[in-house]
Amino acid sequence: MAGDARGRLADALRRGRRAGAVGLYYRLQRHRPLSSDLKDRRSFIAAKKALALGLLLLFFALGARSIVGALAGQADHLFFEPFYTLLVFADILVVLVSLRYSSNYQVVFRNSGLAVSTVLLRIALAAPPFANALLGLAAALFALALTLAYNAFAPVAPAEAPAASKAS
Repeated sequence: MAGDARGRLADALRRGRRAGAVGLYYRLQRHRPLSSDLKDRRSFIAAKKALALGLLLLFFALGARSIVGALAGQADHLFFEPFYTLLVFADILVVLVSLRYSSNYQVVFRNSGLAVSTVLLRIALAAPPFANALLGLAAALFALALTLAYNAFAPVAPAEAPAASKAS
C-alpha cells in the first residue's frame, strides 16, 4: 500500500513538473537565426526536417514493435527507453550539424546543453521512483537555466533590438 502511494506521488510530481516547466520554457524562447546566410539556414532546416522524419519513422517502428510484442504476450516490449536513447543521439547529431553552419559559442553552448538535458531525461527513465521525478525536474530546470543564460549572453537579433537603439 505504501509503495502504491509513493508511486502515485511520483507520478503527480512528474505531471506537475511537465505542465509548469514546459510552459515556462516555451515562453522564454528567443529564436535567433543560426546564420545570416539564407541558403545556410534553409540547408540547416532541411537537415533537421530529414532528421525529424527519420525519428518519426523510428517512433512508428518502435510503437509497432511494442504493440506486436504486447499482443504476442511478450513481457519485454520497451518503447520509451529506446526512443529516448534515439533522441539523445539525434540531439548530438543536431549539435554536430549545427557546427557546420555556426561555430558561435552561444549556439554550441545551447545545443550541447539541450543534449545534456535529453541525457538527463533518458537517465530518469531508468531510475527508481522519486529519483526519476527528481532527475526529470533537474533536466527541466537545467533546460530553463540554459535558456536564460542563452538569452542573456547571445547577441540580440535585429528584430529584437530595443526601439531606442533603432532611433539612434
